[in-house]
Formats: sequence, structure tokens, C-alpha cells
Amino acid sequence: PLNENLEVVSKLNTIIPGDDAAKYVDYLFGLRIGIGYNHYLLAGAQEMYRLGTEHEPELFVELDMNWRLPNDFGIRFQPHVAVEGEFNHKTTVFKEWENKLLTGIFFGQDQEARWDVGIYAQY
Repeated sequence: PLNENLEVVSKLNTIIPGDDAAKYVDYLFGLRIGIGYNHYLLAGAQEMYRLGTEHEPELFVELDMNWRLPNDFGIRFQPHVAVEGEFNHKTTVFKEWENKLLTGIFFGQDQEARWDVGIYAQY
């Protein structure tokens, strides 16, 4: 965190060995800005690229909107827009239990408009 409403975010998701023994890096780097209670804007760059080659990262903006509902339920909406026009989104309905267990149902679409639906539990 840089201050109360500003945070640097970085992720190194995976290094995947290719068929030709080449290595690929999937990363994300950005600035997360608080824009209200439990609402954030993430602006940054991400890319999957082959190590040792030149690349141009994809710039993006992502909203992370969170609403708390009665009885410890909540809704989270995450639209993601890349500078080149790619769009994906994810919506989650969740419940936080007394023992700090978080359960939820999510659905959304990736950049190729394929739907992703699932359930999760997190402790």
C-alpha cells in the first residue's frame, strides 16, 4: 500500500514450459485506486510473453465493485477492459459465514465470449 486508497498490485501467474523448451511468463502489474467503500479501479499492464523476446504489454482498466447485503451476503462485479477493446467480466454472489468461511457462485465471460460458471469455498 502507498496510502489508504492507493496500492501497487503485481502478480506473476505462471511460467509455462513450451514445446520447444521456451519459457513463458504471465504477469500483471498495476495501480489499485480506492474509489469508494469496497470499490476499486485497477489500471495497469498484463501480458503472457516468451522470455527473451520483445513484447508490448496489454494496458487495461478493471473495476472491482463490491456491495454488502443483509445477512452477510454480497455481490461483486468485475468488468475488465483492455486498451485494444477486449472485454471480459465476472460477477460473484457470496456469503461470509460466522466461522470466516466464504462461499459463492460466480459467472462471467472471457475475451472470446466463453462463459465461465462455478462455485467456490474459501477459508
